[in-house]
Amino acid sequence: MKRFAQIVIATILLGSLTVTADPFKTWNWDGPTEYENNMPIPVEDTLSFNLLCGATEGGPYTMYEALMQPIPPSIEDMESLVQNTPGTYYCVATATSSLHGSTSVHSNEVNFTVLPTDIGLTPKSPVLFFR
Repeated sequence: MKRFAQIVIATILLGSLTVTADPFKTWNWDGPTEYENNMPIPVEDTLSFNLLCGATEGGPYTMYEALMQPIPPSIEDMESLVQNTPGTYYCVATATSSLHGSTSVHSNEVNFTVLPTDIGLTPKSPVLFFR
């Protein structure tokens, strides 16, 4: 009987735990070394990189809230994009020249999938008991 009571108490305690996970993603990229006209990008032209994402392949994309780190990798919390919604998300990046104020066209598109378990949308365990 004592063992049964321990199991019931443990089950109740474990059943009350809520585990949520943030959809953090690690982004890597190869930054451009040349302008569109094939001239090399000089050291004094610091590039910044923006991440644009959406829920539809091929866009439309919306600007992600933060600039990626200037040197890869960049670890980003994608919660503002995902907003507790499982699914597949599609992203592109752009590079912006600090020297000229110009921005590149979109990079190739990559995607990532957020599962319900990635964001804590798994039901809690049931609580077993005897009557």
